[in-house]
Amino acid sequence: MIGKARTGADFGGLSSYLTAGGEERVSHVETRHTFEQDPAKVAQEMRDAASLSDRVEKPVYHLSVSFPVEDDTSHDERLEVMDELLEDLGLDDRQALIVEHQDEQHPHVHAMVNRVQHDPQAEGYAKAWTNSNDFRKIERSLRRMEKEREWRGG
Repeated sequence: MIGKARTGADFGGLSSYLTAGGEERVSHVETRHTFEQDPAKVAQEMRDAASLSDRVEKPVYHLSVSFPVEDDTSHDERLEVMDELLEDLGLDDRQALIVEHQDEQHPHVHAMVNRVQHDPQAEGYAKAWTNSNDFRKIERSLRRMEKEREWRGG
């Protein structure tokens, strides 16, 4: 598996990019820890929550995982990998929009995550998750999952 991540400032732009192209490109959309389900409304909800922090300039975390065709992964397995990766990064309690694409030969899943903690009951409310060393954490998590599942690379 190949994991990529970057930060940004535009929830609406990323949401539009991830969900554009209709059924030929987008095979699945779901959310985590949001009230809204519509991607445009989810982006606004995340923008509102991110405004709780007056310090964070890039509240958007865009995470993607590509799966080798040879592993013949199922939709459920790909979503499970994304959820486990979010947990390993410490982002499993954050607002997220999960989008699966089928526009390439290899299947891949994206997550648009709000780095700012939106839940007033949660530790770190209104504070941003730090992406320090995230590439190393992503690699470690994906290699572990490949090995556990006996997928290519593991």
